[in-house]
Amino acid sequence: SLSLRADAHFYGGDYAGARALYERQLRSTRRAPAALVAMAQLEWKTGHVEAASALFDEALAHPAASEAAAPMRAWVLSVRATMDRDRGRFDDALTAIRAARALAAEVPGLRLGRFTLTKHLPVAAGVGGGP
Repeated sequence: SLSLRADAHFYGGDYAGARALYERQLRSTRRAPAALVAMAQLEWKTGHVEAASALFDEALAHPAASEAAAPMRAWVLSVRATMDRDRGRFDDALTAIRAARALAAEVPGLRLGRFTLTKHLPVAAGVGGGP
């Protein structure tokens, strides 16, 4: 699918290829929230933080991310909080996290996720920076 190809370019570091595919996706989905967030992540990664912020605002204002579409809204808020945190905008990140938590408290069955990643690396894996 178009979004998977765009993501492959993005995570592979081909930002120009990702941009072209994300823009095409935005046109074909009528600027759906998931497409807006994908483009926002690209803008963020390439240093266009104001453009990323505007795309997040647009995603949150989209009817598909309305109160009736709580899972989409919670996801957009969570991704935005991560971006704000990484930018050093801790108050904005906390505001987004609080909004997502409030939404989860109001909507039966809506849960926010959390996971812990534990890696087990062999002794000579080459990640220690030794000689």
